[in-house]
Amino acid sequence: MTTTESPDAAIPAARTEQPAPTLLHVDPRTLVVEANVRTEARLDKDFVATIREHGVLTPIRAWRAQTGELTVVMGKRRTLGAIEAGCQTVPVHVVEAPSAEAARIVFQLIENDHRTALRDAERAQAYHQLSLLGMPAALIARRTCTHRKQVDTALRVGASELAAKAIDRFELTLDQAATLVEFEDDTEAVKALTVAAKKRPDQFEHIAQRLRDERRDTAARADLAAHLAEAGATVIDPISHDDHKARRLDELLVSQEVPSALTPDVHKDCPGDAAFVSEQGWGEHRTVVAVFVCRDWQAHGHMLRYPTATSGVKQPMTEADKLQRRTTIANNKAWDSAVAVRERWLTGFLAGKTPPKDAQRWIAVMLAKGSHALRRAMEDGHATAAKLLRLRTKPATPAAGANPVSVAASKAGPERATMITLAVLLAGLEKAVTREAWRNPTEADRDYFTALQHWGYPLSDVEQLVITPPVGVQQDAQ
Repeated sequence: MTTTESPDAAIPAARTEQPAPTLLHVDPRTLVVEANVRTEARLDKDFVATIREHGVLTPIRAWRAQTGELTVVMGKRRTLGAIEAGCQTVPVHVVEAPSAEAARIVFQLIENDHRTALRDAERAQAYHQLSLLGMPAALIARRTCTHRKQVDTALRVGASELAAKAIDRFELTLDQAATLVEFEDDTEAVKALTVAAKKRPDQFEHIAQRLRDERRDTAARADLAAHLAEAGATVIDPISHDDHKARRLDELLVSQEVPSALTPDVHKDCPGDAAFVSEQGWGEHRTVVAVFVCRDWQAHGHMLRYPTATSGVKQPMTEADKLQRRTTIANNKAWDSAVAVRERWLTGFLAGKTPPKDAQRWIAVMLAKGSHALRRAMEDGHATAAKLLRLRTKPATPAAGANPVSVAASKAGPERATMITLAVLLAGLEKAVTREAWRNPTEADRDYFTALQHWGYPLSDVEQLVITPPVGVQQDAQ
């Protein structure tokens, strides 16, 4: 009776003493690459670049056939990468041939599966150590074959005690930890960002942008308030709806005897003269302005510019009114912040070479609908599309030459041309969308945000209202 050795018995155990391998340096083009569990080498340019820069660091394992050729058993990707990088020689550990086909498969699985990439915290610390050793960022990027932007981000994190501790403790990404560096002096902001990174990572960018905008607005308000105070103005908090004495100067006239405009210059000597800082505009056009008021317009003899039977008396706001006002203000500010995040995402998305699988169908549907937003985009030189595609952003005119978007499209291959078409349509919808979309969206608004979400954009809470209104709110059909 003939017995056959089981596959398990053919695989040497770890305790089995293996002969020491022989180290050779051979031309990678002479190595034979045969069966391997890694069916595709998937050589990326950074991997090949590291081999071109440093050679193969970990020896390839190969066994010598009866013909004398070395057959690769571990290191298929390193071998092919070395050939592509143009290496003259590579280190090879010559080992005994696998005792059985099962042994080869098991060893190759172990080598490829049981390895763990560096954590971002470890990577940031390593780059920081190289920097402390005197290696500049450009050289770190070149020697490690890493994009310079990633190295710069890691160095910012490594140089910050707060960010370095946070990325290690909370398993943050490099970008998230780098954002913490921006807010090192704001404990509450750091806490909010850390919580967002752990509990709502898809909202991290939105929360960070809102914090940036709030900090910018707070600084702008403080600067303007200081400027007003230096000029001799009495700076007060914004007047409330329930304040029956104070009125803005642009709502008043000098007096019944002198019914002319009550300007800040005319009013500056009035005992009730004061000013507060307010915001106007939205999105990138939002600014802070000084609003001049009279704190007791009736006592100081002024009159209303547009008097009515009840104009001198403000109707008190109900609690529901106050809640609605607070919600509107908060959502409008959140919307403004989301615009910046959305535009950054669109820029990255439209830089891609391969369009989404359903892009052609979506393009056809949008063109067939022919919304007003798209018709307007066709007439303005596609300035927003050019901006998102990182082309010349000024609208094309006959004097300025050809439209930059059409020039880019004329040079594009089929897939890139589809991405440019997407850019034209998405930019048209983006330009048309306003703050009103979160409470009264059009059909075009819903189409737009539904597509963005489908293609991977994480909608902010206020943007989500465009396609999913709060319970009990009925959106009008468009």
